[in-house]
Amino acid sequence: MKNLLVKNLAKGEKEGAAGEILTEVFGVNDEVYQDIDGLQKNQQEIIQASNHQARFMVKMVSHINETEQKIATRLRNFTQKLNQGLEAVQEMQKWYKAANSNTISMNILHVQQRDVLRSA
Repeated sequence: MKNLLVKNLAKGEKEGAAGEILTEVFGVNDEVYQDIDGLQKNQQEIIQASNHQARFMVKMVSHINETEQKIATRLRNFTQKLNQGLEAVQEMQKWYKAANSNTISMNILHVQQRDVLRSA
């Protein structure tokens, strides 16, 4: 066993000393190492995919936040313009009422003037 350990440490093989010992003592063969390599490869692919998905999700959240900000800004602008429009309409209504009231007063004065002229 000691010789196997020294030999494998000197060679720096992929499986290492433990791999050689497992093969000699327990009969573990290359298929198991291939399966382990496959599992490690799959694990790395899963990690890469999850990192990609995490970046994608962060990017999507960022886009959603930007969209929400744009909507909020447009809503504020719309509300401001609507309020300005309502104020303008109210001013027009005040002017119309004043003008209409003046017209009625003028008509009353005209009728009174006509009646005065007829009776004279």
